[in-house]
Amino acid sequence: MLDQLLREMEENRRVLPKDMGAHELLQMVYRGEISITPQQMQAARESIAYEKPKLTAVAHFEGSFAEALDREIEKRANRPPPSLSIEGKAVEVQSAEELKGPFPRMRRRA
Repeated sequence: MLDQLLREMEENRRVLPKDMGAHELLQMVYRGEISITPQQMQAARESIAYEKPKLTAVAHFEGSFAEALDREIEKRANRPPPSLSIEGKAVEVQSAEELKGPFPRMRRRA
């Protein structure tokens, strides 16, 4: 019984080529070309981030970063401040007696 179980496990074991990466393996799985063990699936999911790292944006500029940062700080320091012309309007004060009554219904705007 135990020998038969071990033989079945050995037959069902999938040995993958050494040159196959996690990305290719997962593509074959979702296309339905192969089925793999849960351990192989977990290993592929964990290793794909190391085999194919995500692409990120990279900025390129002339000179050193410190010089570029100093130039930008200098630009902002010499820039005139934004206009602070916020126009305030006086609030109309209403008496408490006026506010205690029922409010008029607002008509729906079409």
